[in-house]
Amino acid sequence: MPDFNHNRSDPFGLIFDPSETETKFVVPADGGQFDGHFDGHPIAPGALLLDWMFRQASRSGIDDPTTALSRSRFMREVCPGDPITIRSRPDRRGIVVEVLVGDEVAARAWFQKPA
Repeated sequence: MPDFNHNRSDPFGLIFDPSETETKFVVPADGGQFDGHFDGHPIAPGALLLDWMFRQASRSGIDDPTTALSRSRFMREVCPGDPITIRSRPDRRGIVVEVLVGDEVAARAWFQKPA
């Protein structure tokens, strides 16, 4: 089972508190974390957003988010300077995790709990 309790490749070193359903931060505007993704128009890679959602799902009681993921959707770019909220909420089959930029959903993933 993957260990989602550390900050492996997260360039921001985010800490996801297991007692919280939300993690908030502001993407640094000048950190260089997006170098090469993409030149002239930096955005967070989708793999990074998915990793954040896996980590939040793990904190919300999903034992192995990589196998519990039923679907995901990416609706908006995450850019330097964006205020981010990563939150989880119950769903009828498990949980939903969202990455928000302000009040706008940038990405959403659905995770099923084992029957």
